[in-house]
Amino acid sequence: MCKQQSNCGECGKEFVYDDKQKTGKWCSNKCQMENQHKNYIEDWKCGNVSGGNGYEVSRHIRRYLPDQFKLRFLIS
Repeated sequence: MCKQQSNCGECGKEFVYDDKQKTGKWCSNKCQMENQHKNYIEDWKCGNVSGGNGYEVSRHIRRYLPDQFKLRFLIS
């Protein structure tokens, strides 16, 4: 096994990873999911994704709207 160092693409933290098991892009699953969320929201704003499936709003959108507008209510 060869250990490598990299910087997280989301938080910038330096971390060590095994190049046979990981790609070395993110330091944790949390950072990976945060990056996917930000990319989805960016695509949604540009009109590249619809933001839902015709029946319900995407979880990314449901998470984004209260955070964006500092609202404290439950979206179900």
